[in-house]
Amino acid sequence: MASILNILREYQQYRDTKAYILVAFPEVIEIHGFADASERCYGAAIYCKSKNLKSETLVRLITSKSRVAPIKSLTIPRLELCAAGLLAKLVKRVVAALQLETTELYLWSDSMIVLEWL
Repeated sequence: MASILNILREYQQYRDTKAYILVAFPEVIEIHGFADASERCYGAAIYCKSKNLKSETLVRLITSKSRVAPIKSLTIPRLELCAAGLLAKLVKRVVAALQLETTELYLWSDSMIVLEWL
């Protein structure tokens, strides 16, 4: 029974998601999203970076999502585009859920072809 109470106490500490992902009194909040693909799968990951006036910085993984590539063979640039689309959907949900103010948004892809297509 004591272990359940400890778990509940820890949960109470992290109940507020913003308190868990942000440094105390953040001055700068950045959301960084990364998209990548290979022959077998593609995915996206979103991180939050916050910094305060004391130069304390905290970087946390917010969420990630991956997909298996379709059975029908697709080119790597096409899969990279799928990863970019997945990232766009994921970022939209995260930004809406967190409702952070003064947020800078950076989305990253290592595919120059996809960057040209966008």
